[in-house]
Amino acid sequence: SHPTSHTMLRWILCIAAVAAPAFAYTPTNGVIGLRAQTQMNRRDMCTTIGSALGLGVAALVAPQEANAEKARSGLSAVFTGEYNDPNHPGCARSVKIEGAPMSVAGKRSRNKVAIVKGQDNPKGGACNGEPDLVSWKLEGKMNEAADQIFVDFSPKGGPKDLIGKWDKDGIVFPDGNKWTKKVVE
Repeated sequence: SHPTSHTMLRWILCIAAVAAPAFAYTPTNGVIGLRAQTQMNRRDMCTTIGSALGLGVAALVAPQEANAEKARSGLSAVFTGEYNDPNHPGCARSVKIEGAPMSVAGKRSRNKVAIVKGQDNPKGGACNGEPDLVSWKLEGKMNEAADQIFVDFSPKGGPKDLIGKWDKDGIVFPDGNKWTKKVVE
């Protein structure tokens, strides 16, 4: 297997940390040249060692590259878009994934916000041609893997954390209903 970029960076920083006290850049006639250091005062030594140690520690504690794809928000999120709901033909359905909220303590949540909007026929069924549609807006969250949303349908009389799972071209809910994503042309 090939070393990761973090592994290579660590090796480079270790070599630099060992070699830094031996060499320094010095201006020579307006040109920066590399010269061997034969003597170094205490301040130069502390600065060089401190810099090398700081870079070395930073390289060691740097996070490893994640193999998973980051959860996306906005238009790049797989859930963001307009949908067809077979249980409510012609009724608007949209999902938008927004950035994760900040807590009172100043920490950002790991889950991005899912905004689900729609319209329903107050008589039930299809919305096609109905003049008096009822608009609604619900909030939820998307999991870190970006393959499920948890939506609070309680304002509409449904469950508080209804799970919607991404399934190739739409969102499947526990009752088997699948909202199919509309293709943007």
